[in-house]
Amino acid sequence: MSATNATDSDNPKMFFKLALQVYTSFLLIIGLPGNVISGYIMATDQANRITTRILMVIIAAADTAVLLTGVTRYWSNVVLGFDFRIHSDLMCKIHVFGFAFFTDFAVGSLCAVAVERFLVVAFPHHANTFTSIKSVCFGMAAFAVVLSIKNGIHLFMMGLLEITRVAGETFHVCKTMDKYHKFMEVFKKIDFISFAVIPYIILFSCNLYIYCKLKRQRRLLRTTMNQRQLKMNKSALLANSTSPATYTDAENPESLIVDKNSELMPNSAIDGQVKTPSECVSTRHERRKRKPEDVIKVLTALTAVHVVCTLPGTIVTLLSDYKHLSVPVQIKQFLVIFIFTNNAINFFAYLASSERFRKKFASILCCDSRRHRR
Repeated sequence: MSATNATDSDNPKMFFKLALQVYTSFLLIIGLPGNVISGYIMATDQANRITTRILMVIIAAADTAVLLTGVTRYWSNVVLGFDFRIHSDLMCKIHVFGFAFFTDFAVGSLCAVAVERFLVVAFPHHANTFTSIKSVCFGMAAFAVVLSIKNGIHLFMMGLLEITRVAGETFHVCKTMDKYHKFMEVFKKIDFISFAVIPYIILFSCNLYIYCKLKRQRRLLRTTMNQRQLKMNKSALLANSTSPATYTDAENPESLIVDKNSELMPNSAIDGQVKTPSECVSTRHERRKRKPEDVIKVLTALTAVHVVCTLPGTIVTLLSDYKHLSVPVQIKQFLVIFIFTNNAINFFAYLASSERFRKKFASILCCDSRRHRR
């Protein structure tokens, strides 16, 4: 009877271990090449602002770093049965620091894209100043320094501990040192706020403002176009009822046509270029290619992926820490792995939300197929 009960209890554990093996392998297989392709396509998309391209590449690089530091550790544990953090005390410290840094940096990079889009939409005439290459690079560098300081405490609090089991067997684990246990509990709450709460506030507020702003701009644009169409019709009637000698340029229907580069057009208003006549002529070709709505759709898709993948773990963390809810270790481990999905499937978010991304990816596949035929 006892042997039967032991077998029954081992079956769920074996199934859970097998599921982790498959899922972690799946994340690495689709995530690593997906992030590389996403970074390449977004970096070479000339229709986007240069700052947007820089931030998109940073997101792809940060997601790749999270997969290499976080998912590979779980994959090594469940597939190889080995935790490479126990190789040395230094390896333990560096890995925990690197993993914490890259996870925070990946979330912060997504928030940076949201803030950049918010500034472009909210302050269109000053967007080139607020979102210049220098300001974006300086902001991301400063953010990296802040994260290094914040997560640097792992270099002091983490270490290899030798644990002896009841049977006398000893093994090493990478965990918080006992003397820093209370401080780590406080740090976890701070880390939870910075990793989950603050990004949610930034992403939701920026996306909501952008949506409301664009909706208002489209409504104003439709009203303006209707009014100008009425003026054009009246001018045409006046032109037909008067002689050519009395016809003036002010009544010329051509002069009343809305310029595609005027600030009433969504593309130019969002991109925040100065609306002088000379710049309208010089940047007309770029504006025709640029579709900021495409970037905003991508931002919305990335935000949705982030929320779906991180919200379950956030809720469970709140319940377990503040409501003292007992959560099985297997569920906690699964939720952690599920959070990593956020760093592995952004490629599919790009495919679903961006028409330009799909075309560029299709062209890459066509080029590869032609090379193989040759």
